[in-house]
Formats: sequence, C-alpha cells, structure tokens
Amino acid sequence: MQTIASQYFQKAKPCPPDEILSIQLSGGDETTIQINLPRLSNARTPVVVLFHDWGQSANSPEMSRYTQKLIQVGFRVARFNHRCCDGLDKAAKFYHFGSTTDIGAGITAVYNKWPDAPLFIAGMGLSGTVILNFLGSQPEITNQMPQIKRALVVSPTIDLEKTKCRWSLLRNLPISTHYNRKISNQLYIQRSTPMSGMEICLGPDVACPSEGISMSPKDVVAEITLPTQLIVAADDPFIPISTVTKAPFSDAVTLRIEKSGGYMGFITKKNTRYGDHWWLDDALVQWAEDEFVI
Repeated sequence: MQTIASQYFQKAKPCPPDEILSIQLSGGDETTIQINLPRLSNARTPVVVLFHDWGQSANSPEMSRYTQKLIQVGFRVARFNHRCCDGLDKAAKFYHFGSTTDIGAGITAVYNKWPDAPLFIAGMGLSGTVILNFLGSQPEITNQMPQIKRALVVSPTIDLEKTKCRWSLLRNLPISTHYNRKISNQLYIQRSTPMSGMEICLGPDVACPSEGISMSPKDVVAEITLPTQLIVAADDPFIPISTVTKAPFSDAVTLRIEKSGGYMGFITKKNTRYGDHWWLDDALVQWAEDEFVI
C-alpha cells in the first residue's frame, strides 16, 4: 500500500535550479545536472548528488522535496538527469539508465566543480542499483576522489532476475502498471529517438539498453570500499528481502531494513520534523547530517 500511496499522492513545491550544468556522455549524448544552493555556501560546503528512480527526472516531486529539505539545512544539491529524462532530447538512445559510466560522469562533473567540498551520493530505486554496481566495480574511487565521503541507496535491486520475476506477479499489477505508464509517457515525449540498442518491453528491462545494466549488484557488492548505507523495506513488492540479507556485502555497507515501506514508499503515521509524513525525506537529511553537521 505504501508503494502505491507514495506514487499517487506525491506533492512538492516547484524547485527551480539555481544553475544547470550540462555534461557530455558516451556516444555523443548529453544530459544535465540541476544545482541548488543553500543561502550561504563556500568552497567546502558539502554537496549531495541525487540520482532519481526510473520513470522520474530531476524535477520529480520526490527530488524537489529532497532538494528543498537539504538546502534548508545548508547542503548544496546536484540533481542528475539520466539520459532522455530532462525533456531536452539530447540523447540518441532512449532512457540509458543502467550505465555505471553515466553515474561516474555525473559524479566526476560535480566533484570537479567543487573539488574541496565533501560529496555524498544518494541513489533512489534503480539508480541505487546502478550506484552499487559502480561502487563495486570501481572500488578505487575512494582513493581517486577522496572527497567522496559516503553513499546512500534506497530500494535497490540486488538480484535483477529475481526482481524481474516479482514484476510479473498479478499482485504487483497496479504498481507495475503505474511505472509502465510513466515509461510510456517518456517514450511518447522521446518518440523521435531511435530505439536501436534498447530491449523494447515494458517492465525493468525498458530501462536497460544493451550497454546498460549487465550485472546484478550481488556480484560486486563484496568489493565496495566507500561507506554505504542501504535502506530497504521488508515488504518491498519487487525486491525479495532474502536477496538483501544473503548478499555478500563488504564491511563498508550497512543495512537498514524497515518493517514496512514497500518500494520507495516509506510513509510514516507520525509527523516528521518537517510536519509531513515523508519518512524517507527525513532519513535522507539525517544520513547527510550524520556525516557533516553544518
């Protein structure tokens, strides 16, 4: 229920960026990073790089809420748009979501812009999956970019095959239909884009071009060296909790398994410090503050 409720009742005030950073990607593609600044900042003001879930963009209600709450307590925020998700039609292929190369390009662009600032990485849903793959396949990142301090991944898929099986279950039809509609809308907006290189089917595969996700995080999480927190709900309809508890995570990874929350739901009955019921917003800000109190 939290999965469905969180998707259909999302609300947030618009959060226009203070700056838009364009970055070049492989294949001649281009995407954007939306930057928001706190009231006061300097060279060492920490930056949270946010990566949205599939079917969303940097302007999605969730991303706007996260941004507003983070800048309120003094963080810079950089919201990364995956290919084709910024509405600017700057990508040759549809929805290049699964690329660790794209994730690396976004992190590098922000790191180079503020080389003296502590940098935190937060990935939602499928972005969390790709971030785990990125950190596990490139553990040297902690030495190459020492200002990257920690990562947070929320509701990431750990075993792609098992998640695909869950996607097709009848009980998950309402939420899978909702995500399929989101992807269909993006296909319509991007209808002039060549479909080559994409496995054309709705469901998790639609976000994974041939050069995108090619491995499950379970195969690389033992190599992660960056302190990383993983938040997942025991009642997630798509992610079997056993794939999380049995994965061979390195000691750098800590698990936070909530009793309820569904897939990217996490609504609380009690008011958060912001007077709303978005538990994940509060958890995200707390995670950032735990490392760096401004």
